[in-house]
Amino acid sequence: MLSITEDTAVDQAFSLRRVEYEVGKEVSRATDYHKIIFLEQADGFYYEEGNRKLLSAPGVYWLKPGEALDWEFTGSGRGVELTVSDDWVSQEGEEHETALGRILELRHVVLEADTWGELDGLLAELEKEFSLIDFGSVSCARHLFWALVFRVCGLLDKVKREEQTGPPALNLVRRFQGLIGERFLDYQKVREYAVMLGITPQYLNEISQKGLGMTASEAIRQRLLTESKWMLLYSDMHVSDIASSLGFSDTSHFGKFFKGYEVLTPTAYRKGFLTK
Repeated sequence: MLSITEDTAVDQAFSLRRVEYEVGKEVSRATDYHKIIFLEQADGFYYEEGNRKLLSAPGVYWLKPGEALDWEFTGSGRGVELTVSDDWVSQEGEEHETALGRILELRHVVLEADTWGELDGLLAELEKEFSLIDFGSVSCARHLFWALVFRVCGLLDKVKREEQTGPPALNLVRRFQGLIGERFLDYQKVREYAVMLGITPQYLNEISQKGLGMTASEAIRQRLLTESKWMLLYSDMHVSDIASSLGFSDTSHFGKFFKGYEVLTPTAYRKGFLTK
């Protein structure tokens, strides 16, 4: 479900809106325009070529004309959506085309948590220009749009440099995040991930706390929680089967885990959203 808090446009070629996402399914429908979604905060999944993938926020999701994207939110979120005509992204120089091509090739760009403020500042400037609705605002908006594109490319370069020459701890945290995403159903103990990374559990907890703002064990539990919410909201599986598939010894242990975060039992949580 989508709540639009603002919707402004310079002309038909370019529009911007700030949005709030609620728990539930949402479809970014195919249009004749480019749609760029800057997610500040979100929990849930999206589908790409039939594969369910974990949402990353902050992040940028770029839909070319004719492309659609299905979202399944397990928590509330917010972001900014830009809609841009093909003319806006094609009538520029080679440097612009190269920068745009890098993003379109990825389609989804994961951002570091501390980068949102800078991007939101550029988006706020775009909003300001939109409110003027004159010839000068159109020109300024176009330049600000490309400033956003180049800044996202700069952040991609930063991540690449850090992977090659950055602090070892930072790369270990990123590897840990990747391993959780791939293996959380099979491995749910900190020591198991520490072995895979070739470090001690104590050091893994230390770098996870610094890099993610939570211990390694909490990072694993958060991934389990997101998956359990998705199963309760978007599948017909019985709660006992969900508990088993997530590695809990029985429904009671799963219920205790879930209620510790959501206050409600898994069954009450499911009923609460299905009856809305």
